[in-house]
Amino acid sequence: MLRTALLQLILILFTCGSAVAEIPRLNLGTPTFTTDGATVSLPLTLSTVAGVSLASVGTIVRFDQTKLEYVSITAGEAATMAGKTASANPDPDDPLSVIIGVSGFNANSIGNGVVATVTFKVKFAGGGTVITNAPSGADVEANDIVMSGTNSEVVVDTEVKLIIQGAGGGSVNSLPTGIHCTGGTCQAYYYRGAPVTLTALPNGDSTISWSGVCAGCAGRICTISATGGASCGVTFSLIPPARIGGTDYDTLQSAYDAAANNAVIMTRAYLFTAPLTCNLTKSVTIKGGYDGTYAVQSDYSTVTGPMIINKGSVTVDRVVIR
Repeated sequence: MLRTALLQLILILFTCGSAVAEIPRLNLGTPTFTTDGATVSLPLTLSTVAGVSLASVGTIVRFDQTKLEYVSITAGEAATMAGKTASANPDPDDPLSVIIGVSGFNANSIGNGVVATVTFKVKFAGGGTVITNAPSGADVEANDIVMSGTNSEVVVDTEVKLIIQGAGGGSVNSLPTGIHCTGGTCQAYYYRGAPVTLTALPNGDSTISWSGVCAGCAGRICTISATGGASCGVTFSLIPPARIGGTDYDTLQSAYDAAANNAVIMTRAYLFTAPLTCNLTKSVTIKGGYDGTYAVQSDYSTVTGPMIINKGSVTVDRVVIR
């Protein structure tokens, strides 16, 4: 027999004339998510109730606490139309379960449809089944309605894979949690169809670009829908340390060699360890301390290798030579 608490809210069947061909069923529906994926809601749908008048319905939902945390239950349209209310209570015999009931004190028949929606906070700790119907071994009487059908369980089986590439550096985190990656390949499991928001945090020397299922994203944040085998790529590219106009250079020497007479070489707040040898008959200005956008000059650039000027002239601004 179902536990005492469940028996207090379980159905009372009033047959109307002939026998009912099928017993009513209470099915667990497809999960839906908040936009940040932090909570999941699952509808309880009552079916095959034609010819039956129900005072209440009830069941036990068992869930994995490492992946979900019970939040609330609300009455669905079918229950509201019949003047019923929804409630849920912890199962005193099983900390992984909540006893769910939809009940009322009138003789209105509950029709087919959603009788309640159960909401859980999502923890997303690995794969596997997270919600099932009545626990194995429960003694369910013939006139009890329990969850059944193809949607009687919800499984976390969708892997999202993240691949980090590039000469730059940074990290990528996910919401819901599961991915925290600073390089190589990371993966986590989510509900199929759940929104997963990836936030890339480049270091000060890097820019971001997305690829794979994230190819349409721009900036630091990318939101995708979890699908089987989804593979997202993020590349942290090293911001070149020197620039002349719109052209970037990987070294200060290559920027000097390419500079025209009276050119301005902009350099980021960067540590140049290679020497700079000036052997060309021209004048250049090196302006240092720019940020990664080359829009703000608020710091200093440092050259630790020797700067040798054999020809021409070099003017420096916010450049430290050691």
